[in-house]
Amino acid sequence: MAHTVVGRYELRALVGKGSMARVVEAFDTVLQRDVAIKFLRSDAADAEGRARFLREVRVAASLSHPNVVRVYDAGEEGGRLFLVTELVHGPSIAAVLKRRGALTLRQAVLVTDRVLGALGAAHDQGLVHRDVKPSNILVGDDDRTVKLADFGLAKTLDDAGAAVTRPGQVVGTPMYLAPERSEGRTATPASDLYSLGVVLFEMLAGRPPFRGRNLLELAVAHQQAPVPPLRRPDVPEALEVVMLTALARDPASRPPSAHAMREALRSAARQAMRRPLATAS
Repeated sequence: MAHTVVGRYELRALVGKGSMARVVEAFDTVLQRDVAIKFLRSDAADAEGRARFLREVRVAASLSHPNVVRVYDAGEEGGRLFLVTELVHGPSIAAVLKRRGALTLRQAVLVTDRVLGALGAAHDQGLVHRDVKPSNILVGDDDRTVKLADFGLAKTLDDAGAAVTRPGQVVGTPMYLAPERSEGRTATPASDLYSLGVVLFEMLAGRPPFRGRNLLELAVAHQQAPVPPLRRPDVPEALEVVMLTALARDPASRPPSAHAMREALRSAARQAMRRPLATAS
C-alpha cells in the first residue's frame, strides 16, 4: 500500500481501525524511521469528529513521558487530518489476553505500574484519558516496554464544560467505564483509576469483572454487582486490596492519585515477588 503523504511518509500496512480513525504503519523518509499514522476516517470527518481529533493532537503533544506514545507530527492532506506517532513494535494487552489468557503476576503488575506512571504525568497536567482499556495499552516485543496510547478521548479538567461530545453522550468503552461515567458525571482522574482497576482484574483473571447482555446491564453491573473473587493463590491480599480500592464505586474511596496507587501497588508487589520492580518509569 506504498503511498506518499505530504511528500514525506510512505504508507506500508493498515494496523487497525477505530470508531473515528484508522492507523497505518508508515516510514518517515526524512528522518528515516518507522512511524504510525492515525488518519481521521472520512465518515467521521464532520465538525465534531474534527474537533475531537484536533483535541487529541493538542493533548498528546503536551505529554512527554516514557510510558506515553510519543507524538511526532500532525497535519492535514486532501481533507484528511492525521497524527504521526512513534510505532510501538509489539501487541496490545487486548491481543495478549486474547492469545494466552491471564498474565503472570509480574507482568500484570509491571503493566499496571507503567500505566500508572503515564496517568500520573497526565493527571499532573490536568488531563484525563477517559478510555483506559487493554487495546490502548501497548507492550513492546521485549515485554518490558509499556505505552499508553490514544489520548483522543482525553479531556482537560480545566475545560470540563467544552462541548466536544454531543450533549448527554458518554465517551469511553462500557466494559471499562467507571460507574459515575455511565451516570453522566464528568470524568476525573479517579475515573481513570477505576478503568485501570478493571484492566488489572482482567489481566489477573483472564476475564473482565463485569459482564452484561447489553449496555444497560453492563452499566448496572458496574454500579451494583460485587467484584467477583480472583481465585489466584499467587496474588497477595495486599495487591488485591489495591485493585479493589481502585474498583470502589465511590470515586472518593479510590486511591487519591495515580502516584499513590503506584506506591501502594509496588509495596504490595514486594510481598509476592523476590525481585522488586525497576524503579524507572
